[in-house]
Amino acid sequence: MLYLKYMYIIYLKHFISFLSENIALNKPAYQENPHTALPEALTHASNAVDGLKSNLDAWGGQCVISQNDLKTATWGVNLTSILSIHHMRIYYRTENVPWGM
Repeated sequence: MLYLKYMYIIYLKHFISFLSENIALNKPAYQENPHTALPEALTHASNAVDGLKSNLDAWGGQCVISQNDLKTATWGVNLTSILSIHHMRIYYRTENVPWGM
């Protein structure tokens, strides 16, 4: 029984560290059609991979903002190596309003 408990703890530690790893952090990012009426610091593609997500407002400098009135908004990140991805989490610009409001 002690062996199973030990294995469970190891698995849990591995699971927790796996969830907290951001493999896109500070990697090269690009976007098609960035917003041109706002300063580049507010709209640059690298804002999406800088690890900041506490201010999801257009003026917070932590979002990628594309040009208005276009049918697509393409954004990408170069992970710089071949990796296996289990899941992705995307934070949308919400103007700091909680989802569902």
